[in-house]
Amino acid sequence: MYYIKGKITQINQDFIVIEVNNIGYKIYTNEKVEKDQFIELYIHINFNEEEFTYSGFVEQMELEGFQILN
Repeated sequence: MYYIKGKITQINQDFIVIEVNNIGYKIYTNEKVEKDQFIELYIHINFNEEEFTYSGFVEQMELEGFQILN
């Protein structure tokens, strides 16, 4: 997965939930968004023995910078 596009259904302090084809994806992001907004985010997937986490960025260059630092 490189990007995700869908409707924001939930906003929390550290993450949002984006619904795509009736599946809600929990995406960690610092972007300023509004509920019911349609958005496209570039995604970094991090996984370990316990979980998968997704970090989302509006700009592709933000994603690339994040990946360099990790």
